[in-house]
Amino acid sequence: MRHIQFSAYARELTDDVAILRRELAPFTGAFVSKLPLTTALLRLLLTTLSWENDSATQASRLFVRGIDRLLAAASFAAGDFVAELEEDRTGWRDFYDALDSLEVAIGAEERWALAARDNGAAVIARSAVAGA
Repeated sequence: MRHIQFSAYARELTDDVAILRRELAPFTGAFVSKLPLTTALLRLLLTTLSWENDSATQASRLFVRGIDRLLAAASFAAGDFVAELEEDRTGWRDFYDALDSLEVAIGAEERWALAARDNGAAVIARSAVAGA
């Protein structure tokens, strides 16, 4: 389903998906495709066929669940995600605006900002990442 979702995001973000795909490679760029629904359907069919020898019942269940997921992903890609994408963009803008405000307040040595900085540093110091 990531092929369908990421491909829809890529088409919404730029007219030149190939450049975006190269920028994201080898990570999420691998999930951006010209034919995402076709790719996902072929993968589902091949996986279902590979399971048929083990259990036709399990293969049937896999296929039915897979089709349901494909339909949901196709609906998402057809436009359901645009409002969600705009909410995400707004959230990230707000997040970075808050960080910018915090940085200015730290520079001005405002007490609340210094306390936030110190609390954040304490959390990082206690994390497993800091000791690595």
